[in-house]
Amino acid sequence: MTNANACKLPLNPGSNIDSLPTPDVLDKVVMYVYASLNGELLYIDVNTVPQFRYSMNSLTRYMSKATPAHLAYA
Repeated sequence: MTNANACKLPLNPGSNIDSLPTPDVLDKVVMYVYASLNGELLYIDVNTVPQFRYSMNSLTRYMSKATPAHLAYA
């Protein structure tokens, strides 16, 4: 383990996505792009890179109420 390289996580565990504001009227285009991107990332997560589990768990909670700030996290 002396030659091991630290792995950088895709999403910092200290990130608080819950604190992002969600407006009353959601942008349908942002929600569509966010859901599409999450679907692609879930495919990668399930089939190749299990290190994305924490990130995907945090991101998929906002599939129906995504904002541009959520999209920036993704």
